[in-house]
Amino acid sequence: MKPHHLNDSQSKSSSFKWLATSFVNDYSGEQTRYFSLSASNDLVKAETCQPRNLSFLIDKPKHRTALISFPGSGNTWMRHLIQELTGFYTGSVYQDKGLAENGFPGELVPVIDSTRHCIVYKTHLATKQTLKLFTKAIIIIRNPLHAIKSFFNYEYATKGNSAKRQRLENGDRRVKDLISSNKTKSRSKHVDHANTSLFHTRKWSDFVDDRLRRWRRKNVFWLEKFQHNSIVVLYESLKGNNSAELLRIGEFLGVQVKPKDLLCTIVNKEGQFHRQARNKTASSVVSLYTSKQKEEIRKSVCEVSHVAKSLSIDLDISQYLVKLSKKNDTHC
Repeated sequence: MKPHHLNDSQSKSSSFKWLATSFVNDYSGEQTRYFSLSASNDLVKAETCQPRNLSFLIDKPKHRTALISFPGSGNTWMRHLIQELTGFYTGSVYQDKGLAENGFPGELVPVIDSTRHCIVYKTHLATKQTLKLFTKAIIIIRNPLHAIKSFFNYEYATKGNSAKRQRLENGDRRVKDLISSNKTKSRSKHVDHANTSLFHTRKWSDFVDDRLRRWRRKNVFWLEKFQHNSIVVLYESLKGNNSAELLRIGEFLGVQVKPKDLLCTIVNKEGQFHRQARNKTASSVVSLYTSKQKEEIRKSVCEVSHVAKSLSIDLDISQYLVKLSKKNDTHC
């Protein structure tokens, strides 16, 4: 008997089903075995991973869920992943027109709306009034070394025009007015970089001192003050163990994640708002901070860690202490 050969479409379909099922079957709640997708990404994307059709939640949810983070911690990227994973719009307390026009149609919907409901709502606000809006929360935490740098890039993005930014720094009112008129088109602020020369100025130094205090205060506030059901997602874990974290997030949101949806989310994980790194070495990022600032970062990380421990929250951010001292000590 001749062996049965699958045609191209059958082979592609079988390969996809095996990969997708493997991701789910190997998920234990803590670990997911990785499979090499490099040879399958183009296949999966072309044959099975079509653009996701998004909608509002079908029914009014029992809980309104916040997606909370310090700026620069991957909130917009997380929203993209959640939309790809669940098929539901994500919203925001900010109503950013630029985001609404570039992949986040739920952005302009008020948090409290009688008919339209998003699966999560983005916020960076650390106030009791904001927390009262929500009864569930996903709290994203990112290494302050990288979160602060990302936030600085957002605040001072040049959109590839260093001359225009230099004129702005020199006080050219016409450029200020031009930039002000384009504030609603915010995509560039999410994907572009600050002029590298700014990282060697007082502007950067003052920014670090101020934003580090905010990183510490906001994360402590959210951990201590949000009294309802919540989970903490580390940005680094989401990048390093993408499938396991996505399954954990899906379970928290009460969504039954299908194998195809999980795999397609991973295949299409970049989204439209990923800022490409100019240099990817940890040591180069650390070099942007003074010894005093690195010590303050260490103290801030340890404070957040201690608060989590006192609240019996499983949060291991010892990795954030690497390279902050000559001994590379990861203990507070």
